[in-house]
Amino acid sequence: MNLNDQLAPSQFDVVGGPNLYSRKRGHPRLRLRHLPFRIGIAARDAWMACMQAALEEVMGSARLRDLLLHQLFKVADSMRNSDASL
Repeated sequence: MNLNDQLAPSQFDVVGGPNLYSRKRGHPRLRLRHLPFRIGIAARDAWMACMQAALEEVMGSARLRDLLLHQLFKVADSMRNSDASL
């Protein structure tokens, strides 16, 4: 199994799609996996900027892109474990 076979289904779970990853491999535990890293507002915003650029490159539908970015922001914000702006 390659990384894409694991990554795509886990992303469906995270943004509210079918729980393909969880059914097969269990809960993705994103927050737990990110705890060793200090994630503040700037880190969240930098990740979101990367995701937005990537989606603009590959996704033609602005409406679908905006919906997905909205869901991804919820995920990114939930990964924050620091109130610092860094």
